[in-house]
Amino acid sequence: MGLLNRLHQLDELANERWLGISTTEWHQVHFEDRPDFRGYGPTSYRDWRVIRDHIDNIGPQGAFIDYGAGLGRITVLAARLPFKQVVGVDIDPDLVERGKYNIGRARGLKCRAHIVCCDAALFDLPPDTSIVYFRNPFSGKVLAAVLENVRKLQRDVHIICNLPIPSAFENEIRQSRWLAIQDEFLLSGDRKGLIFATI
Repeated sequence: MGLLNRLHQLDELANERWLGISTTEWHQVHFEDRPDFRGYGPTSYRDWRVIRDHIDNIGPQGAFIDYGAGLGRITVLAARLPFKQVVGVDIDPDLVERGKYNIGRARGLKCRAHIVCCDAALFDLPPDTSIVYFRNPFSGKVLAAVLENVRKLQRDVHIICNLPIPSAFENEIRQSRWLAIQDEFLLSGDRKGLIFATI
């Protein structure tokens, strides 16, 4: 293992211990009848630092929604910013229960945070949603339904995406004519960040 990889591992462990949570796992979620769903993988802490700078530029306000929340890492990290609330959404009941446990143990939260277990396509977005976060949790019909739910809010919303290069998710979200690309930036591990805003 190279020195850089070791430093990244130490960064992950140090942040987990500091926050009091355990989210460094990867899970495949396979539903034969729901091929659009992906597994859970946490956003790295180094990538979060990049993303957080973009959130600071947007301005934390209203509700932050974390789709594919899994064990709750981003739900916890976003709740350390001054949003009105942070809501994680995930379809896997085991991950949701463990994510709730992580939220209960997390240090330094500045707002209410919770995770709900449901099909993302059926989740009712809070009317004050201001930022929606995706780490490539699904595509296809599920993504289309979620984006339609965002559109129906008829308010200013920023969508932050953490995606592999390339991804079906990116190809599909770029087809939404009611979204404008605001920023594009590199993340670690052959991933990229995209920020869209409603128009």
